Amino acid sequence: MSATDAHLYSRKEIISWVNEILSTNYSSFPEVPAKDMALILYGVYASHLNPEEGLRKVPLQAVQFSGSITPNVIQKNAGHVLSVIKALSAEEDADSGATSPIDLNLSVADWLAGKAFVQELNMWRWIRTKAVNWNCTVPEIEGVIKRYLSGGISLKRSREREMETSPANAAAPATTSEQQMSFSPLVKMVKEDNEKEGQLVADMHENLQRTKAAVAALEETRHISQEDQKENALPVGTSSTSCQECSSVVSCILKGNLNTIRSLEDKRKRALEACINKDVVSLLSALQDIV
Repeated sequence: MSATDAHLYSRKEIISWVNEILSTNYSSFPEVPAKDMALILYGVYASHLNPEEGLRKVPLQAVQFSGSITPNVIQKNAGHVLSVIKALSAEEDADSGATSPIDLNLSVADWLAGKAFVQELNMWRWIRTKAVNWNCTVPEIEGVIKRYLSGGISLKRSREREMETSPANAAAPATTSEQQMSFSPLVKMVKEDNEKEGQLVADMHENLQRTKAAVAALEETRHISQEDQKENALPVGTSSTSCQECSSVVSCILKGNLNTIRSLEDKRKRALEACINKDVVSLLSALQDIV
């Protein structure tokens, strides 16, 4: 390691680098919370690759940045960041055939308790080395971090962009639009059928009420007619002065009303049966006959 390299990777220089990116005033590594280390790590990868790919490499979704930062939250954040660093270090160093500079046996408890002085320095040097090797500048890292914290970057948006640009889904918007257009008449038809069925049921109910009223009126007419016949009946052997024509007219009317009521009752039964069977055609036919 040259004198310049030693300067870049010294504790003081790395802390200064972190403060410049995050606009903080940390004076030692233990002061830097795991969530800020996660942001720096994400910023390096996002600057080198792209913001969305940076989120895949360093998933910040599992890190809690706001709200109540309890000891449990601090431990979870540290555990997540430590596992990400170990995974990235093991993966990339395995590809290059090098030995990982990160102590894969480092525990969260030792790290948070300040018992990993050397290992902590090695983690920060590993992150700083990535930034130097990839020529990631402070403004670049700071910019992607700010965009993420402002909600401008997410994996969901990344996946949507991939879906839009992938050849297999290039025509997806048009297909969706066509499906909506083709299904719209069907939806409208179903809606109209439901409205018609509801109206038919209402009409049937109204006609049934009319039928019941007609039956009651006919029964009352029949009762009155019978009472009138009893009152107008003469003793046997006396001459009749009653109007025979009126009796025949009343009889004809009663007979006609009875036939009408029987027909209505038959149609009512047909309508009820069609309604129970949800046979719209038969129900329409029965109601039209009633009307």
